[in-house]
Amino acid sequence: MPWWLGTALHLGVASRGLKFTAAERLGYARLALRDVEYRRGPVRVTVARIAADTPVLWLSRWATGHPSPVLAGNWLVEIEPENPASVATGAPPGDRGWRPLRAILQRVAAQLDRWLPRAQIGEGSVRWSGGSVSPKAATSGERTLTTKGLAFRALTADASLAFPAGSDDRRLKVQSAEGWIELRSRGPEVAGELMWWGQPSTLSARFDRRGWLPA
Repeated sequence: MPWWLGTALHLGVASRGLKFTAAERLGYARLALRDVEYRRGPVRVTVARIAADTPVLWLSRWATGHPSPVLAGNWLVEIEPENPASVATGAPPGDRGWRPLRAILQRVAAQLDRWLPRAQIGEGSVRWSGGSVSPKAATSGERTLTTKGLAFRALTADASLAFPAGSDDRRLKVQSAEGWIELRSRGPEVAGELMWWGQPSTLSARFDRRGWLPA
């Protein structure tokens, strides 16, 4: 029976850093959470509404490999700047650069593929101290994140990022009015092709353990 879900969810997710203001039953099969907030370290995620299967049904479909999509809309990810106290005391910053980010993306992709294999996401934004990216919509499935109308500074494009199972490859495709980019990352190497303003190019780079500039 679904009547107990609201209370159970409040008790169950609080220890995970997750909060929400209300749980709405959508019949016996679906459940919607409103004003969802999640915090971990410098990252804060808020979502106006998330709809998914009820826990028991979701678990049964997940176990049989037929999960229903999770729906989310009006979301925001905020990444706080580095703690000023650590800078003042000279504490060493964490690893930064393409290869550390690549490792983080791999861990995130593995967890999403395991627990959130299918999702449909509405308009939202990721913000940090140096800027933001804002897609109009996004979907995830089969270890691929696809975005529509992704805005970054003056660029607006459709993009997809794939993490093929059993492979060290990471594949990025970007398509905009100015042209297209296809990149493949494997270990410390990044290579690909692009066509921008009618001009074709190829590129290859090798990155050190830290840093954003290629070695």
